[in-house]
Amino acid sequence: MKNRIQIKISMAKVITFSRYFPKGHPKEGQPTFFVEAFLKGNRSKVVVPSLQNTFNYDELEIGFAKTHTIRAGKRFKTGDIFSPRVWSGKPYRSPQIVFAPDTLVKQVWDFSIFQDNLTGSTMFSIDGIGYDCDYRPGTHAHYLLFELSTNDGLKLDDFMSWFKYPQPFEGQIISWSGNEGY
Repeated sequence: MKNRIQIKISMAKVITFSRYFPKGHPKEGQPTFFVEAFLKGNRSKVVVPSLQNTFNYDELEIGFAKTHTIRAGKRFKTGDIFSPRVWSGKPYRSPQIVFAPDTLVKQVWDFSIFQDNLTGSTMFSIDGIGYDCDYRPGTHAHYLLFELSTNDGLKLDDFMSWFKYPQPFEGQIISWSGNEGY
């Protein structure tokens, strides 16, 4: 009987990052700097030379690193590998560009925005713990939303507009940083 070695090869899942704010966002068409913030947060080298000279970390408008992304659905788990990509032109109508090496998903949390049936207020939930979507400075919810938006590479107002607050949303926070927080 021959010895057989089984090797499990898993393909990296794809996560495409927007280089520009989408239609309907107050900053529609302006750069998001997600690629730059991802590279800064992941300490990655640029894979595609044509993207290499498009930014300078010291001149980033945002000024902070993108250490997670929030995606609709629930297709990621801790330990997955993803291929970070951008569209070369129009989203869904142009080839994708891989801009950094495949990346390990270190943590995943469920995330949702929903209407509370009892109070009628808009809530957000992280791993089943609900918070009032009250983003007045000084509140715990404000602190969490600020942390989520910063780690997602967005200012708080841009984050709320990105997710079309107060519309419902179901998805995941996908982190490659391994930080304790979101």
